[in-house]
Amino acid sequence: MKLQEIDGPLRWRVAIGAAVLFGGILFLLWMSPGQTGESAKPKLALMTSMPLIWPEGEVADAIKNADEVPAVKQRLEQKFEIIPADDLDVLNNADIKVMLMAQPRALTPAELVRLEDWVGAGGNVVILADPALQWESSFPLGDPRRPLFTSMLSPLFAHWGLALTLPMDQQDVQKAVEVDEMQLQLAAYGLWQNAGASKVADCKIADPAVLASCDVGKGRAILLADADLLATELWTGTGLGSFLGSDGSANMNWLEERLLDLAK
Repeated sequence: MKLQEIDGPLRWRVAIGAAVLFGGILFLLWMSPGQTGESAKPKLALMTSMPLIWPEGEVADAIKNADEVPAVKQRLEQKFEIIPADDLDVLNNADIKVMLMAQPRALTPAELVRLEDWVGAGGNVVILADPALQWESSFPLGDPRRPLFTSMLSPLFAHWGLALTLPMDQQDVQKAVEVDEMQLQLAAYGLWQNAGASKVADCKIADPAVLASCDVGKGRAILLADADLLATELWTGTGLGSFLGSDGSANMNWLEERLLDLAK
C-alpha cells in the first residue's frame, strides 16, 4: 500500500512515525564516539614513581593483577586518556597538552632541559613534589621499586627560582589544608620558598605556601608540595559517603580541575 492510498489521519501518523525514527537514527549517530556530539577525552601524560598506573609489586604480579586498576587511575580515566610516561619521549605527541608528574623519578640534565623546553613552548604540567612521602609500600626503604621518599626535582625548582622545604613541625603530620578555597587532606607536606630570581620562569607562591604556580614561556606549571593527597585513604569517602560514591575530601576534585583547566 502506498502512502497516498492511506486515509488522512493514518497517513499523518505513519509520516510522523517515520520522521521520529529517522530523527532517532540521526541522534544515535551524532552521539556515537568519534562524532562531533562527543568530545574526545584530553590526553594526560602521567609520570610517577608511585603505583598509580599499575598495582605495586613485581612485574609478574603486575601481569597477574592486570585487571586491578589503582583508584587514582580509575578516577582520572573518567575524564582523561592516560598516557603512561616512563620517559619524556611521550612529549613528542602533539596531542598532549598537559602532564601530571606525581613524585616522578629523578630526571637527567638533558631531560630537565626537554621538560622546560616543552613547557616553554606551550605545554602545561602539574607537579606533585613531596619532601617526605608517607605512602605505604610493601618494599623496604632503599628498594628501587618503592616510591621515592623525597622529590628529586630540586635542580628544576632552583632553576625556576623555588626551593622545596619540609618544616620540622610538618613531619608525619596529616591535616586539612585550604588550597584554592578547597579543603585538601595532606600528609607531611612541604612548603615553597623563593630561591632567587629566575630568568626563565615567573613563579608565585600562594598562601599557604604548599602551592606555587609558574609561568614558563608560553606554558604553565602548577606545583603542590605534597603527593600523599593521592593516597586512597585521604580522598575516598567513608561510611555512607563511600557507599554513595562521594569523596571524603576535595583532593581529586582539586587535581581534576587544575588538569582540565590546563588541558583547554
